[in-house]
Amino acid sequence: MRFSAYRTATALALAWRVSAVPFGETSSYGSLSMNRLFGRESHELFDPADLSFITKMAAVGDSYSAGIGAGERLGAAYEIVDPASDHDCSRYDEAYPYLVNTDGRLGDDPSKRKFQFKSCSGAVIKDVVEKQIPTLDYNQQVILVSAGGNDAELTNILNQCIFQWASLTNFQVVLVKAQAKLNEWGWAINYDFGPVARGCDGQLDYSEKIINSDAFRDGLENVVWAAKTRLASTGMVFWTGYAKFWGEDMDPACDKVSWSAWVLDKAYLTSGRRKRMNDLVDTVNSKIAAAVRQAGPSFEFVNYDHHLTGGRFCEPGVDEGSQENQNFREGLMFFEMNGLDLLGQNPWKRSEDPLAGGTVEESQNVFAQITLLADPDAKLAGEGQMSSTSFNGTAADFTTQEIADNVPRLIPDGSAQRMLDPAVPTPPAISPSARLGVDHQIVILAISVHIM
Repeated sequence: MRFSAYRTATALALAWRVSAVPFGETSSYGSLSMNRLFGRESHELFDPADLSFITKMAAVGDSYSAGIGAGERLGAAYEIVDPASDHDCSRYDEAYPYLVNTDGRLGDDPSKRKFQFKSCSGAVIKDVVEKQIPTLDYNQQVILVSAGGNDAELTNILNQCIFQWASLTNFQVVLVKAQAKLNEWGWAINYDFGPVARGCDGQLDYSEKIINSDAFRDGLENVVWAAKTRLASTGMVFWTGYAKFWGEDMDPACDKVSWSAWVLDKAYLTSGRRKRMNDLVDTVNSKIAAAVRQAGPSFEFVNYDHHLTGGRFCEPGVDEGSQENQNFREGLMFFEMNGLDLLGQNPWKRSEDPLAGGTVEESQNVFAQITLLADPDAKLAGEGQMSSTSFNGTAADFTTQEIADNVPRLIPDGSAQRMLDPAVPTPPAISPSARLGVDHQIVILAISVHIM
């Protein structure tokens, strides 16, 4: 089964930290007291296999902790009416916070422990501060956080630089707006077309300005402040960073590869663009780390990307333009578009479920409709592999209500989630169930010695 981005990668990052502090040799790691989480004078009698004293734990943030695509989706489709529901937030049962909560070392009976899983795919910092953290109970012993990436407009970067669901020229935007006004397409008249006309370099410049802005720094500090209001006096907050998904040696073979959604006007995965995207991830992580340092000893930053050695896209010797099933590429940390689920589901299918608002899935399908407004004859790349669409009209058939609440699926389910949501790395001769045990245990061990 597939895994959460951060359950796997947090484990990798924490493995080094756990090994750096042999249990029983010291009661602290830097400024962090090993006994803080446990509220005890010493750990001499502490059994790391028994974490049942943790009775209140929460997870807040975006898709990296919601675990989109990791295992089975929680909730049911009818929950679409509730924007904070498991289904609408795309929470999955192999997200790392969910697995930590259900681990037997926290007690055989989860009902004796309250776990508030509030992470929501597509969430920005404002959502975490105003919609998620205020719903948590007070006196949390552990809070897991993942936030900041969506504020840097990750979805717009994916659109302009990688998938091009909608990448228009300024002239095309003028034409679409004129058509919208002439034909009274309400949603298109009021839509902000600015981001779809930025181009890749323009979008990267725009995102970099956001990340380096005072507003972004203040937003991170707001997360810290809000989390402290729900944290027990001996509690800990663990804030995970983000992963670079391009190989760091910038293999030139990828310069001629395109993952564009449409047949024409393809964007290519050039070395320059890949490096800029990787650099932005490093910058975001550095900003989060700075906010965590200023927050004090009850906060810890987990930069798991620093501990990844390989397993990214566009590494030497890999043909990223291949149409063959690469589902089990050795060591790959991310989902492959051309690979089946371990359950045999086709990534080229179009689900019948309604799209959850505010998610990458919804955004990419709105983008696709915008492309059809600009070019009604546009053809999707790989159309022959896709299942039939749930929408048989044209983009002009949208009403304002439909574009907001019932976006039809044109883009296959696996387009962005499978390519850029991290999965467990696949070493040879190790089954998925065996891999699950290894990295999950490291996460729990990290908690047990209070370095997570």
